Amino acid sequence: MRNFSEKERGCEAAFFSAGPYWHLCTPGKEMSIIFRDESDYRYGMTLMARCSLEVPAIRILAFTLMSNHLHIVCSGKESDVRQFFEVLRHKLYRYCSLTHKDVGFSGFRPNI
Repeated sequence: MRNFSEKERGCEAAFFSAGPYWHLCTPGKEMSIIFRDESDYRYGMTLMARCSLEVPAIRILAFTLMSNHLHIVCSGKESDVRQFFEVLRHKLYRYCSLTHKDVGFSGFRPNI
């Protein structure tokens, strides 16, 4: 069995080999409500998984869907992370349009 120091070195090696890491967040002040009820949040969770399959070069480590914005912690090249966000943004915009939610998406851009 490995000791704590060996396990810690293994974790650090895995962490440093998987980066770079990014925290994407969208502005909440300028946005109206996107996720209003359980079905909207369920769609958002499923959408996150679907978009990650479309851009497999990134790894999503954690994310939070807030009512009017989101946070995503992921790893991968910046260009892939931006591509992932654009896929997510497009599909979320289409969902809001189809469900007749009046959400202005002009400010829905990631701060990285």
